[in-house]
Amino acid sequence: MYEKDPNITHIKKECAFVDDHTLRIRKTEGINSDDDTYITGKKIFVIAGARPTIPKIPGLEGTPYMTSTEVLRCPKTYKRVIVIGGGYIATELGYYLGKTGSEVTFLVRSGFVKNEDIQVQEEFTKIFSEMFDCHFKIQFTKVEYNNEIFKVYVNENGEEKVYEAEGLFVATGVTPNTDVLEVKNAGIELDNRGYIKVDDYLRTNVPHIWSWGDIIGRNLFRHSANFEGEYAFRTIFEEAPKGIEIKPIDYPPVPHAIFTNPQIGGVGLTEQQAKSKGIDYVVGLCPYKNSAMGDALRSKDGFVKLIFERSSRKLIGAHIIGVEASNMIHMCIAFMQFGATIDDMLRTIYIHPALPELVRNAARRALPNF
Repeated sequence: MYEKDPNITHIKKECAFVDDHTLRIRKTEGINSDDDTYITGKKIFVIAGARPTIPKIPGLEGTPYMTSTEVLRCPKTYKRVIVIGGGYIATELGYYLGKTGSEVTFLVRSGFVKNEDIQVQEEFTKIFSEMFDCHFKIQFTKVEYNNEIFKVYVNENGEEKVYEAEGLFVATGVTPNTDVLEVKNAGIELDNRGYIKVDDYLRTNVPHIWSWGDIIGRNLFRHSANFEGEYAFRTIFEEAPKGIEIKPIDYPPVPHAIFTNPQIGGVGLTEQQAKSKGIDYVVGLCPYKNSAMGDALRSKDGFVKLIFERSSRKLIGAHIIGVEASNMIHMCIAFMQFGATIDDMLRTIYIHPALPELVRNAARRALPNF
């Protein structure tokens, strides 16, 4: 794609800031040398994302463990794989490893999908633990790798244990690439987590440098990065040259999905967030099995959960776990975007016997609680 556009020069190399207008193109990754080349720019956009965080477990460094990058490019199937982590990357790719033939064991420090609504966490843990060997409240002691076998030493609920497998997948979060880019050389300010600080126009403290996506740490999703990129290019290259007043970026409800089994889709506040904000709210929850399509699919698990603000009657959170959750959540995204109330949702006609009737059913169950 890049090669077809005469206005784009694609340099597939690691780079780092020299100053606020100059970037060093490294000949060798991670090393500055006299053989490096340099480019300059009047405007610079930093969209360099994040990389997997590697926990400091004694013995891990130097072993052939996998991150998300290696899992997706792994040329073979391991008989057994240990997964360290319980977030969306761990559960998505851990499920993938299991369905491609590996016996998968999850070692989780606290719990699965901790950013989700508490009832979604509980439902997911119940279902996922029936499919895989899952262990919680894990403290990691050390890792050994000998004769093509990993040994992971842990303290599990106060008991010392060792888990063995041919493969080890580490999925414990992400780290912004600001250190690799040496953004300090450009005078770019970072927050206390190492992410780039930007204003409401996605501009850094250096006036001619903008940034968005994972590297600013607001929403670690491709779709939110796309939204930010569209805003940046529209305002910087279309509106500003025409003298149009630039408005701050205005985020609509930012949804997310976890593509594992069961699928998860969510938008807006979780119940625990609503509580922490002191919001007086109403909940409606409908299990998949209590719908025509859910019954036809023989669904035993999963539900749609809706959270409404009592005073305004508006939908402020929606959380779905089950079949097609990533698609189902989209109608709730639209409802929230346009400020729909429970009354608006119940005046909507839902196709029978489609799965979205679950959203209507959850709203019906919330209504008596107002």
